Amino acid sequence: MNLSLELVGICLVVPATAAALVVWGALRFDSARLAERFALPCGAAAAFISAYVLLPEWAALTPDRHWHWLPYLAAAAALVGPAGTASGSPAWLRWLVLLALATGTAFLVVPSWDTLRPARPASIAVLAAYLSVLMLALDRLSRRISSAWLLAVFALTGCLLAGLLADNSVRFAQLAGIAAAAFAGCWFVIAIAKRNATVDIRGAVPIYGVLMGGMAYVGCIEPEEPLWWLLLIPTIPLTVGLAARFVRQYRASAGSAQ
Repeated sequence: MNLSLELVGICLVVPATAAALVVWGALRFDSARLAERFALPCGAAAAFISAYVLLPEWAALTPDRHWHWLPYLAAAAALVGPAGTASGSPAWLRWLVLLALATGTAFLVVPSWDTLRPARPASIAVLAAYLSVLMLALDRLSRRISSAWLLAVFALTGCLLAGLLADNSVRFAQLAGIAAAAFAGCWFVIAIAKRNATVDIRGAVPIYGVLMGGMAYVGCIEPEEPLWWLLLIPTIPLTVGLAARFVRQYRASAGSAQ
């Protein structure tokens, strides 16, 4: 397959369009108000999976490499992502769902290489802890900022991760680019097409953690010398969110002082 077709058509146009159509359709035709919680995660997952299926044979549907599990993990994150977000749900249910998803992702994404350092059991524990903290922190942040803003940061972070991964693997960069395009498609609907729609961005946090955190880990361990700093990239939304909060507090204090 022509590389330009892969990069532009499959990795950008297909996932962005698929995500936009799923989210718009869910918000347009759902009458049970389930779309408020499920539209974003289902749109992002459908976009990632539809683009992954169109990739050449290196993106196998029968997993024989650790990163081949990503589309299945995206589907799992879409299904369980909104759990515990309904009004009145206990906080422990949300924590339990995110911890279980992080642990399952780590178990599948960590390879069974003899050369893996730290060894597989320790690596699973470390990655599970990393993904748990990432998703729990983003879940908390998502209650304080707009859905459109966070989706935009998700998409831009994915673009940055794709660019960094391209130095070592174009294939991994394509997968990160697909995830970025999926979030961009979701953002388009929420920010432009249906600006007045009510959605819960918390449902999209787990799929962000699985895809971006998972791809950052895959890109980190693939080189002979692991690139541990790549694990900082998925935390960018947290940094930007904290910075935005600091700016708002500063402006508020400056305004009251005047």
